[in-house]
Amino acid sequence: MNVAHRVGLPRDEFGHLLGLAPEHLGDDLCRPPAATINHIAELTVAHAPWTDVAQLLTQQAVVGALGVWDYLITCAPTPLEGIKDAAASFAVVADTATETLTVTEDGEKVIIGHLNHAHLANQAACAVRGFALGLYRQRLSQAAGRPVLPLRVSLAARAPRRHDTLTELYATAAIDFEAPSSSLTFLAADL
Repeated sequence: MNVAHRVGLPRDEFGHLLGLAPEHLGDDLCRPPAATINHIAELTVAHAPWTDVAQLLTQQAVVGALGVWDYLITCAPTPLEGIKDAAASFAVVADTATETLTVTEDGEKVIIGHLNHAHLANQAACAVRGFALGLYRQRLSQAAGRPVLPLRVSLAARAPRRHDTLTELYATAAIDFEAPSSSLTFLAADL
């Protein structure tokens, strides 16, 4: 909601949606329905490029904003153990009918995968995918106490005209677009 407001979307265009009443937003046991979140994302990308929305969402996601899920990543003995715990509890923060978080160890590399079943051209889904990868990198860096830089980023999105915001978000220009799913590849030693 904060990002929608920051890009110029008036609150009266989305404030009435299911799950956004003040008594729901103030209750840690309530989460807005996925349909509400998706609708806000669709309205938001109509006001700003999906790349900017992904970056703004990541900036807004301070540690603690995602409750116990943040704790799982940032307080584990290692960032790798933390992201594995977070993947096992992904339903706490996402609709697992449409989103999946995976952790794959492949020799000296670890691949953090994010699958969103929406079409590559769906700008709102691209923003969510971009945000998810930005969030994972951010939390892993916070857990490590230092910047954790991916070797490669794959995004299930068509290449935007400009992707400097994504280069900044992921701290690398090694971004592949139109991938079957989105992922971050790290050196296992970094995690």
